[in-house]
Amino acid sequence: MALPENGTAWPPVELAAILPKYREYASWYANDVETLTDIYTRATGRRGVLSRLRTWFLGAKTNGTVETNSIHVPLGQEICRTAANLLYSEPAKATVIAPTDSADVDKVQERLDLIAGPAFEQLSISSAEISAALGGVFKRITWDSTVKDHVFITKVDADAAHPEFTAGQLTAVTFWQVVGRTNTTVWRLLERHELDGAGIGVIVYGLYQGTDDNLGQAAPFDAHKATAWLMRPDVLVQLIDGTTLSTLTPGLGAVYAPNIPPPPCCATTHSAPTSAAVTSKALSRCSTPSTSSTVPGSATSGSARAA
Repeated sequence: MALPENGTAWPPVELAAILPKYREYASWYANDVETLTDIYTRATGRRGVLSRLRTWFLGAKTNGTVETNSIHVPLGQEICRTAANLLYSEPAKATVIAPTDSADVDKVQERLDLIAGPAFEQLSISSAEISAALGGVFKRITWDSTVKDHVFITKVDADAAHPEFTAGQLTAVTFWQVVGRTNTTVWRLLERHELDGAGIGVIVYGLYQGTDDNLGQAAPFDAHKATAWLMRPDVLVQLIDGTTLSTLTPGLGAVYAPNIPPPPCCATTHSAPTSAAVTSKALSRCSTPSTSSTVPGSATSGSARAA
């Protein structure tokens, strides 16, 4: 499946049922009283919800002023933060599981440490926190030579992803990000992770100029600074069909980590402990332009490309 066609409604119509819930959950997490008021007023049709919500969050009013003895407690955020801290009560660390025939474990671990970076622990905690709020989070291998000269791991919130599952397993996902606005014009960057015919991970990029509810027209990468790096000569020579980067390694370059997996009787996905496991058989290719990592559960998994 390629990127969406020009003129596609956006966000995708397939997500119409879940995106409003994401907005609701995100508002509780962010303590956004105004958005919560809008959501519940629309749902109930009663403006009295406004006063009730303000009372819950800010305390009752006395003579037109907020009760100073009342303290606002960001309960939603605190619940998510506590859940994340309990999950990562011990520091998260990406480690290599070495096959018995491997003689370069130290070299592979060194490469993995570079990819994970010093912020891996904080990334894991923040991912778990937003996962507790929205029910899940995506991790991906990111390649942007203007940021780092090697691949690195980033997270994507569930409300900015259009995933595709087969038998409960993530087989492709399209991430999107609003990178600019000018009056009624909205610039979006789409990044699709999928597998080619040989099972190698590829990343397809697309820049679109549209509106709030429509993807609009595909634009050249040099039309916006967010994708200008894809037009660099050293990157252009590696693009397939002008839009696609191959990770050169087997497997998808992204993973979905649910906050709470299904029960064992019906589970089709799974989570794993806080210590990320990475097979050195794939990462042993660190002398080549690519490397691969598999980080289950609350860590990340996928394929990585080294600049």
